[in-house]
Amino acid sequence: MVPSPATASVLRTSPGPGTPTDVGGAALPVEESATTSGGGDLLAALDHADLQAVLDTFPAPTFVAEVLPEHDVRTAVVNRRMRQLAGAEPDAVGLSEPDPLTAVLGPGFATFCRCSIDSDRTLERDFRWFSGVDEHSWRVTLAPLRDRGGVVVRLIGAVQDTTPLWRETERLRQSEARLHDALDHIEDGVALWDAAGRLTFRNAAYDSSRGPTDHYLRANMPSDRIRTDLPSRPSFREETLSDGRVMLWWQRSTADGGTILFSRDVTAQRQVERRARRGHAVSRSMLDSLEAAVMTASRTGIVLGINRSAAAWLGIEPDAALGRRLAAVVCGAATVLPDTDMPPVSGPPADPDGPDGLEADLHRVVATGTLRQRQLIRQDRILDASLFPIHGENQAVAAVALVGRDVTDERAADAALRECRRAMAHCQRVATMGELAAAIAHELSQPVSALITNGHTALAHLIGDDAGPEVIAALGEVCRDAERAGAILGSIAAFVRREPQERSLACINGLVDTVAELVRKDLERRDIALILDLDEGLPAVAVNPIEIEQVILNLLRNSAAALIDRPAGQRRIMVATQAAEGPDGGAGVVVSVQDSGPGFGIPADRLFAAFQTSKPDGLGIGLVICRNIVESHGGTITAEVPETGGALVSFVLPAGEAARGRG
Repeated sequence: MVPSPATASVLRTSPGPGTPTDVGGAALPVEESATTSGGGDLLAALDHADLQAVLDTFPAPTFVAEVLPEHDVRTAVVNRRMRQLAGAEPDAVGLSEPDPLTAVLGPGFATFCRCSIDSDRTLERDFRWFSGVDEHSWRVTLAPLRDRGGVVVRLIGAVQDTTPLWRETERLRQSEARLHDALDHIEDGVALWDAAGRLTFRNAAYDSSRGPTDHYLRANMPSDRIRTDLPSRPSFREETLSDGRVMLWWQRSTADGGTILFSRDVTAQRQVERRARRGHAVSRSMLDSLEAAVMTASRTGIVLGINRSAAAWLGIEPDAALGRRLAAVVCGAATVLPDTDMPPVSGPPADPDGPDGLEADLHRVVATGTLRQRQLIRQDRILDASLFPIHGENQAVAAVALVGRDVTDERAADAALRECRRAMAHCQRVATMGELAAAIAHELSQPVSALITNGHTALAHLIGDDAGPEVIAALGEVCRDAERAGAILGSIAAFVRREPQERSLACINGLVDTVAELVRKDLERRDIALILDLDEGLPAVAVNPIEIEQVILNLLRNSAAALIDRPAGQRRIMVATQAAEGPDGGAGVVVSVQDSGPGFGIPADRLFAAFQTSKPDGLGIGLVICRNIVESHGGTITAEVPETGGALVSFVLPAGEAARGRG
């Protein structure tokens, strides 16, 4: 086997005899006996046979070369280990002729020997050579041997087979080259510093990112404790460069005490994030401007967003709802009712976790993509809510939106509209009744006129015939009642025809007395005491007497109807008159009717509204007629509940000529 030489590696020089030589992290000791005067003289003086015997005792592959004139060298002896390493026959004295090591390691071996002779020092060098099958790597250490005169006559060398180490190093070097090549093709910048702070690698992306300098990194390296305890903890920093790019830096400590620095251009990402934030702000502003309550939730029911209307309706802060379950937020603030077709508010609240609850509705919307409706109630406010699916990619349900509208005022308006329609129908019936009343008044006016005429004629005959006073008084009362009936019928006809009513100065106390006499017998029959408290010297009022009497009569009838359920001894009605300031600031009179009944059966602010009554058979127009008559005379009418109980209705009329001609 004739090996072929290869190029040697870097030459290494040992500091001196006996000093360990660093070879790839391992120390190779040089035998002191081979370089000192005593040991060197012995090895330099031995013949080849004895020298062979000595070298065969060495555990390492060893050889001795003779120094020839002009510092040429020739291999003299190799030991058994050396022959085994070279693959030669174990009993061969030399590897080959003329110089086996030169033949194996190439001409560089002779140069290496001359360097050792000239420097008179121990040297070390790596050689690679090809055996015909594989490439090998040897690390050769040379030391000079001197004779007694100090002249270098021989060289002793030790050989270490570093082929496995060299192959592993080459493999690692190739892997590192491939890794560097791969790192040069990624978008993130990567730089590596060793434990001493030396930059050992950086890729092209790092160079283009204009990253921090070595000085900056060393100044910001993590401490040894952190590097030891938490070698993978990242440290992030973001920086805007002079050209406007935004770079993100982060570093990690390695297990061997080094540092890896990464850089990434996040300019486009930050621009997208800014646009997304602006879009989110616009969307949030639009949602907050809506009157409708809007909430969005994930497929699993987690609240993702809520606008101000929804938060205000639920009485919560918007941030308090985010991240919580939709059903918990809604059911914690409001009562949820089943509401598929928006029926009136009724029925027990739905169980939020039950088969008909809000949680189940959300799952149905996600599973089927169909709309679900609910009715929410909070503090007498009603919210018509719907669960809408929000479709994402491939029309799959990505989220759910709850959209609600407060319909409290709308439903109240609908109820008021229905009430108005009923009132209009009632008004139409009353109007029809008014027309009938006008026709009846016209038909009755003739017999009433005949009754008055006949009554006065009979009264005249009875007075001439000296009839009894009782008969004359009764017949006189019949005549007055007939005249009153005729006047009422005339007023009804005039009211229907919208004709102005004649007014004259009248004494208000006289009008009260007239009405009192009219109802006294009826009140006595009901065991109701009528008390009159009329002030003297009141100014006259310009009124239509029949209409004012009608007002007083209606108030007395209302009070009498309210006393029907009171005990017999507690039924009282008091009518009082007194001077007062008129509505126009001048003189006036006030007439009040107070009873001892249970009070008004309806709120005071609705007493004078049309068709408002507490009597089962009432029309609800008596007080309306009273208000219209009083206001047509320039007066005012009020109602109140006295501290002593019962009900009190008072009206004020202006006094004197100032009121004449009103209406």
